[in-house]
Amino acid sequence: MPQDTLEAKLDVRKGPLADIFPLFDPSTIQEANGIMARRESMPQIRNEWLWTADFPMYAVEGGEAFLYLAPKEHNLMFRDIDNATTQLLATGNYVPPKEGIDEVVAAAAAGKALKVKISDLQLEKYDPNDEYGFFNVNPDNTDSLNPAQKLLVQAIYGASKPGKRVYVLDSEYVKNTLKGKEESAISRASRLDGADYGSRFDADDRYVGGPYGGLLGVLKEAPKAPQKK
Repeated sequence: MPQDTLEAKLDVRKGPLADIFPLFDPSTIQEANGIMARRESMPQIRNEWLWTADFPMYAVEGGEAFLYLAPKEHNLMFRDIDNATTQLLATGNYVPPKEGIDEVVAAAAAGKALKVKISDLQLEKYDPNDEYGFFNVNPDNTDSLNPAQKLLVQAIYGASKPGKRVYVLDSEYVKNTLKGKEESAISRASRLDGADYGSRFDADDRYVGGPYGGLLGVLKEAPKAPQKK
């Protein structure tokens, strides 16, 4: 679908992720970079916070914790939405199937997804016991970021001016969660905050049951009523 035609059809629905996801054509649900690129031309989405089609997956390899960030073509959560959201709300993490994990790892090896060592992101934490951390971004000077931070920011925001902060699961939390299960992985939903909150990106969202988050995409057409003879 051409970009101008797509934008004319894009719409927002808000509510629990499992409830609103089936309303959309999954191939049109926007990643963070698509949302950012449209915030000027679609002011109605400027201050909405939206789940994105980006897929964050966390794994442990060789004793190190890694973040994979894959595009929507490899969003395992969107393929398994009811199970994924149930797991997120019940345990805080979604555990993808092994074949899906292998798919994301292969995508990163082929340059179609990002893989970054979490310790290289130099995350800050509000509290030492937090399961997540963050790094701040100066939208006017991304050269102040280290190489790993810059790669992640580029993967999230694309050519758009980036947001002011990125949240990621903490390296030790990932290691502890996957201790003895290093062949597995965990995932969270991804979220882009409104511009009034600095367009922050969360690769660690598990609160997918509330009424405030939304999706941006093209709604499925309602089935037409059969015509009477």
